[in-house]
Amino acid sequence: MLVTGSFLNRVAIKTMQDDSVSKPIELFTLTLSTSYNMAADSLRLAPVFFNLRTPMLDALEFNMTGAFSAYDQVLSADPATGRPAWRDVNTSIIEAGKGLARLTSLNLQMGSRFSSDGVSPTQTGRSAQDTASTRDDLRSRFERRVNTLEQESDIFGDRSPGWSPLAMPWEVSGQIIYSLSRPNPELTSQSLQAVIRGSVSLTPTTRVGVSGTVDLLSGQLINPIIDVTKQIHCWYLTLNWVPVGFNRGFFLRFGASAAQLRDLVIPKQSTPLFR
Repeated sequence: MLVTGSFLNRVAIKTMQDDSVSKPIELFTLTLSTSYNMAADSLRLAPVFFNLRTPMLDALEFNMTGAFSAYDQVLSADPATGRPAWRDVNTSIIEAGKGLARLTSLNLQMGSRFSSDGVSPTQTGRSAQDTASTRDDLRSRFERRVNTLEQESDIFGDRSPGWSPLAMPWEVSGQIIYSLSRPNPELTSQSLQAVIRGSVSLTPTTRVGVSGTVDLLSGQLINPIIDVTKQIHCWYLTLNWVPVGFNRGFFLRFGASAAQLRDLVIPKQSTPLFR
């Protein structure tokens, strides 16, 4: 018989607005989950998994997950190989005097994203002053004189009919990822990486994207990729270029945009690995 359970705790505060309206702000959310095998003869409690996230800051992503074990470990000979190996014993960490629980894994993610959709191309028509009545009666002439606003000269043509502002939508995101794995007291592995992604639309049919990962512990650049996408009417052209690394090379693809003709593709690549 297996019994599972989870615990969810949300911590929030309320702020006053207009001296009467309260707005709740969620600080963090903590989730704990585990299971208990009542039919097992030992090690009945499964590892306790937890998740902590903070949605308080809209521009910042924070998420932490991990697992705890309630049982102690001892170093003993493996019956199959005879070599010493760590194994869980039916003794809790509290009984062994080593604390409340044993951390076995931890994953922390923190990042942010910034983007700009640009300005949508719009056509600017003539102003109301330009299309006003051209009657020459005394009242109309007086109204035009009083309501006329002095405007600067349209040197750059921003207010000319048919003018469209420059729109180059862009997006940049960065993320820090920390991972820790500790299956036994003698083996501990950890990694700290920074993931960076960015893209910009040079034209409505041309998009350039860059992505890569930096190992902050060794300073190594991992798998940088430059993507270029071009829409040509009902066709598309994509270029994936990896400038450095084991998978260095390019992958060029020209094909039809229609889903029914997705197999109509002309590929060209300089690396045997398929991306």
